Amino acid sequence: MSDKNNVIAVVVTYNRLELLQKVIDALRNQTYKIDSIVVINNSSTDGTEEWLKSQKDLKYITQDNVGGAGGFNRGLKYGYEKGFEWIWFMDDDVVPRSNCLEELMKYADEKAILSPLRYTPDGKPFFNECVKFNFSNPFKTLWARLITREDIAQDFIDIDGMTFEGILINRALIDAIGLPVKEYFLYGDDSDYFIKAKKAGFRIGVVPSAKSDRVLPENSIKQWNSPRRYYMVRNIIILDRLYGNFWVRNFRPILYFVKWFFSKIDPKLMKITFKGFIDGWKCPEEFRKNGKEFR
Repeated sequence: MSDKNNVIAVVVTYNRLELLQKVIDALRNQTYKIDSIVVINNSSTDGTEEWLKSQKDLKYITQDNVGGAGGFNRGLKYGYEKGFEWIWFMDDDVVPRSNCLEELMKYADEKAILSPLRYTPDGKPFFNECVKFNFSNPFKTLWARLITREDIAQDFIDIDGMTFEGILINRALIDAIGLPVKEYFLYGDDSDYFIKAKKAGFRIGVVPSAKSDRVLPENSIKQWNSPRRYYMVRNIIILDRLYGNFWVRNFRPILYFVKWFFSKIDPKLMKITFKGFIDGWKCPEEFRKNGKEFR
């Protein structure tokens, strides 16, 4: 494509048709024109594909349920191979406000990765973006500092990491570091991608004037006490093993595990925790790839 301002929106969905429809409606009504919308459908069984077939202005790809990481990997690959300059990608539970993309594009730069400021269902800012990762102190968690109310008074907040919920990138990022690693399945794939981006010299930031609304409440405790716990345990340990200094790489995962082991949880969840710990500690080779295997 010759237009240096063309934008494709990528939405990853799984069994949340009602929410997906809200996201698509918001994308259709952006004040900054979106040239194409593609939905990555991870084999939804709730009528999503039938609805997508009836939408003449949408592209969609149905694939096996390979998690959010596999969905974003496929969606970014599609946008890149179709020649789009800008890729705006998100889950199906975050609804951008009408001028969200317009505000993001004011800061658009080949070497910048941009996120809107997200709001909770009750209308409050969602302070979840990571200003600074900690890969040096094994006695502290991965997230050294999250954004605060004071931070959002700025026009632009420089950060280390954020969630794949409305991220705008230039294709130059894929040229530099490839695609998100699909083997994460869910949780941690975004942190891994932004760590690589920062190492490659990209600027990462939140634009508070660009706003989006999370339509579901934060449910990290519920996820932690579900089979998803496996991926949360495994992937946070993988991040330590990949990017931590000697002490973080070899000591913090053990501290995590001791804490998890002595927490009062269902025996089935402890089995999941143990498996996640072992698989994370091994850190299989596919997680060491740079994501460029598609080219």
